[in-house]
Amino acid sequence: MPQLALAAICHDADAQLAEHVAAEGPRIAGLYSHLVCAATYQTSPHTLDALRAAGFAVSCLRVGYPGLQRTHALWLALQHGAQFVHCADLDIVLHWSARYPDELQRVLAEIPNHDFLIHGRTRRASQTRPRHIVETEAIGNRAFSLLLGMDVDGMVGSRGLSRRAAEIVVQHSEATGFQTDMEWPLLVRRLGGMQIGYQELDTLDWETPDRSAAHIAEAGGLEEWKRAMDQDPALWLHRLTIATEEVRAAIRAIQQTEK
Repeated sequence: MPQLALAAICHDADAQLAEHVAAEGPRIAGLYSHLVCAATYQTSPHTLDALRAAGFAVSCLRVGYPGLQRTHALWLALQHGAQFVHCADLDIVLHWSARYPDELQRVLAEIPNHDFLIHGRTRRASQTRPRHIVETEAIGNRAFSLLLGMDVDGMVGSRGLSRRAAEIVVQHSEATGFQTDMEWPLLVRRLGGMQIGYQELDTLDWETPDRSAAHIAEAGGLEEWKRAMDQDPALWLHRLTIATEEVRAAIRAIQQTEK
């Protein structure tokens, strides 16, 4: 099997992920040729220690923008000689490993068959999230699908890249935030002439509850917690802003590659 590295990003100031890393680290380490993580400098030392104990090469960034973290994590994976890279938010990989280990192995086995593989959610997996996420992401995904020319759920923090695709992203990406979701595949296709693959997965259900037991208990249960969040207009605005910025970055990537 070709060398497949995990390029993860992490922001965990309260060490909510530390015990999950300790529990799942050995299993995850057995799935990849290399483990790298771009973490924010605010991430708890407990989490950083757990990552290093699991075999991750950890780089702490002073600037905590997720897009810059993702691009830096890709660069780290390339420095380790990876032929293919699974670039993902750390909490998503931990959730997959803990809840759906067999599916995670199947997902990773598919990555070397593509230059760029978008991991998307089934309707069931998407609906496990609160409405303020589901409904605003539906708008972003509709616009992205029109730009890409294929129906996709592109707003998940997980994708697979070949080395050639990763090199294009590292060289040309301008996105600093979650806009990488839509910018990267467009750069790879338009600058590299590569095909974009899509894998829709029922196991990409909402990972946030894994580290939110206290909040869920305080709200009286998971559904009550979700309903409370959906009553906050600021959360709707935040998610709508993310969707808008992602689509804007996708359009900018198209304009950038037309020059």
